[in-house]
Amino acid sequence: MKVNFITEINGFYRFIQTRQLSSNAKLLWFMLFCLWNAAGFPDWLQVDMKRMMTMIQANSRSTAERARNELIAAGRLRSCRGKSRQPNRYQFVLFGNPSEAAAPGLTPHHVAHQSEQHPLRHPGHHKNGDNWPLLANPVPSAPAIATSIDASKAYQPPHQMAPLYKLNETKPQEKKAYGQFGKILLTDRELAMLKEDFPDSWEDWIRRVDLGKARKNYPYTNDYAAIHSWHEKDQADARDKAFAEMMDDWMLFHD
Repeated sequence: MKVNFITEINGFYRFIQTRQLSSNAKLLWFMLFCLWNAAGFPDWLQVDMKRMMTMIQANSRSTAERARNELIAAGRLRSCRGKSRQPNRYQFVLFGNPSEAAAPGLTPHHVAHQSEQHPLRHPGHHKNGDNWPLLANPVPSAPAIATSIDASKAYQPPHQMAPLYKLNETKPQEKKAYGQFGKILLTDRELAMLKEDFPDSWEDWIRRVDLGKARKNYPYTNDYAAIHSWHEKDQADARDKAFAEMMDDWMLFHD
């Protein structure tokens, strides 16, 4: 797909000046757009919810879902449900191509549904005794317009897509064990991401979470996400401790 990076970034900036979006929705749009750019702008982008959570540093799935749904409702993303437990696919509505702009929240499912519920009417069609308005600028020699639209002819997603992150497709043997007790299971990609996220402490985090799993048998489904969760908890504990110390100092000073 031909996309002008600068045009789209500027277009989104102008868009959010007049449309109220949450900070998470704005950040998610930008992160998804950069991921789309890195993939070479395929027609469809396949991203699972855990990756979206990481993009906006969300602690819960519902937070990422709300941000995604905001973008769909605002007409900036199209969504197509994944098949056979695959992640959903997403398509950007471009600012540089006004003819492609979609109604807010429009998805392939919605298009087909609207086609079935609200078919085009031709002159003379009646419903409950009322006449439907004539179509604008009718062609004199055109055949009669069908009273329904075949749902199969509604908008269909292109076949080209980028399977960047396919949930539930990773086979167990593709993950490697790390740590003293071998409790940390990571794919090569997850390990590379971990090194990028914590360049100076990734080995320490593997050691800590590996020890925690060995001692208490934590049932994490994704160790990469678990390490991020531990890191966020550490940061929260540090903030609470600093605040408590500050309050103690304040009380001593005012006694």
